[in-house]
Formats: sequence, C-alpha cells, structure tokens
Amino acid sequence: MLEDAWEEHGATVPAFLPPLPPGVIEGYRLLERVNEGAQGVVYRARSTRWDLGDVAIKICRPCGRKARHRFVHEASVLQRVRHACIPELYDHGVLEHHGHQMPYLVMDYVVGVPVTEYVSSSSLDSREIIRLVAGCCTPLRTLHASGIVHRDIKPANILVSDDGKPMLIDFGVVQDQEASDISTVLTTQRQIIGTVAYMAPEQTRGDSEAIGPWTDVFSLAVILYEMLAGRHPFARAGTPPMQILRSIDECAVPGIHDVATSRLLPVGIEAVLQRALSRDTQARYLTAEEFRVALLEASRTEMLHRRRWGQAQHVSGVALRWRFLRTHLVSFVLGVAAASLTWQLISSV
Repeated sequence: MLEDAWEEHGATVPAFLPPLPPGVIEGYRLLERVNEGAQGVVYRARSTRWDLGDVAIKICRPCGRKARHRFVHEASVLQRVRHACIPELYDHGVLEHHGHQMPYLVMDYVVGVPVTEYVSSSSLDSREIIRLVAGCCTPLRTLHASGIVHRDIKPANILVSDDGKPMLIDFGVVQDQEASDISTVLTTQRQIIGTVAYMAPEQTRGDSEAIGPWTDVFSLAVILYEMLAGRHPFARAGTPPMQILRSIDECAVPGIHDVATSRLLPVGIEAVLQRALSRDTQARYLTAEEFRVALLEASRTEMLHRRRWGQAQHVSGVALRWRFLRTHLVSFVLGVAAASLTWQLISSV
C-alpha cells in the first residue's frame, strides 16, 4: 500500500483525520471526539446493538503497516488481560474510509483525569498519594504476569476517577513475551520506545533486551517522585528532551527529603524511591508487587519534614495529633477569653 511505501522510505504518512460521520462504524454511533494523539483519535460512542452504555472507540489514523500492527496487537493484549483497572475490550475491526484502512478498538469509556492532575487538584497527603500509586501496581502486576511490559507508563496513561480509582490505559507500545514474532516486527534493537520524561535508562539506550517489569516500576516511581516533590527527578520545566535522556542514564536521583521541602513525607519513602529509580535494573524492585508492598510499608513509617534551611524534623502520629489538639486548644482558650471580656464589658454598661 501507499502508506507502507512512505513508511519504508522514511516519509511521513498523512495523519490528518477530519471528523467522522456518526454512523461510519457499523453497529455504533459516534457521539463526540474526546481525545487524539499521534497514532489515533478517540470517540465517545454508543452501541446500536448492545446495551453497553458509553464506550470509547479508538481509531487509528491513516498510517503505515507498523502502526496498524500495533493496533491489532493492542486488541490481542486487551483480550488476554482482565483486571478491574484495565479497560475491557468489546469489539475491534477495520474501518474503510476514503481509501484508507483504519483499525479501531471498542472498549470501556474511562472517565477520569491524569493521576498528576488528580493529585494536584485534591487535598491528598503524602501517605494517600503513596497508597494511590501502590494501587496502580495491581493492574501492572496482572499485565506482567501475562508476559507484557507496558513501556509507556506516564500520567496521561493512568486516569483516576472521582472516587480515586486508577485505570491503566493505552497498550499500543507494549512489549509482549508471548508474541515475540509480532514484537520483533514492532520493535527493533536500539529503537527508543516510550515517553522521554518517564523512560527507564534501558529505554533511553534502546536496549529492548533489558526491558522487563522493572522498566514499568521505574516509570511509576518517576511519577510518584514528581507528585511528592513537585518536580521531576531528572529535569526542570523546559529541559530539552536530549538532556532529559542523558540525565536519566547518567545522573543520580536527588533525595526526596531534600527536594520536597514543603511536604511531610514518611521517612521510609526515600529508600523505596532510590531503589525503584536505580539505573541498575537488577537493583530495582523486579516486580510491581514488590514495589507495591514496599510502598505500603513506607507509607506506615513516621513522618519527616525537611525545612528549607535543611533542618530535619521527625513527626510521629502522636506528635501530629498533639499538634492538632494544641492548635485547637489555643483557639478554644482565646475564644473563651474573648467571650468573657465581652460579657464583662456588657455587664459594666
């Protein structure tokens, strides 16, 4: 096909996809275009055959052979992996439109916001943030048990609902041990796959043979660090992508207690993040389950607040409760004193 010829010669396949007619996919009615990315667009839709409620239909843009393979592969992954925090696949097929073949997937319509946005707009404390990330490990554990590595763990691919449930989405660039023939077609050695700011060191080097569950653990740890510290462990705003790649592969991770100066943090989270963000794959947590357990254990350790001038202060649960009671006791005493003074003034009139 023409797209394949363009792809083989390194040319860009036309990616513009105008709004589609509501009934363009048989059996479904497109309601609104809700998202789009480099590979495709997502519509909220309704089935005209089954009572599924709202569904998401992800449609591949006019593209080359590899992109279409990725869509087909994503369908096979969603058929194999079942978890409450992973969208269920209902249907898939190929849409013929204006001479182009565009694969599509029909799945659960996930209502939520990226995990970093959810945390920034909420009043979660550090322990609750850590437990939220621990909850993200459970769908990863199921994914890894099926021989699949996500390879693109980033905030936009973890959507959190209003009730705090995380959903893992977008399986277009997974590495699949059980489909090595397809993975070979989709990924070649020294090919960089993923999102730069959340890549593990082995991804920045294009070392596909070194990628495993620990790769997703690294990316999830970057997200956690970012939410606790308010900054990326390897970059600042505006850092060029190539500099981020070098930093991930070469630089040490700043201690979280030295960076998160305005937040109370459990003492144990420092060691957990340093291990999860190790450049050495074998020094990391090798499974999402190990990481989950470590996060929950760390969340139960005493709190540490490091002030901007470097003074560390441990705050236990008892101390936190005493601080709360002391603040409210002072307010109560002041209130009583003010009321007494007011009564005396009234009585003297």
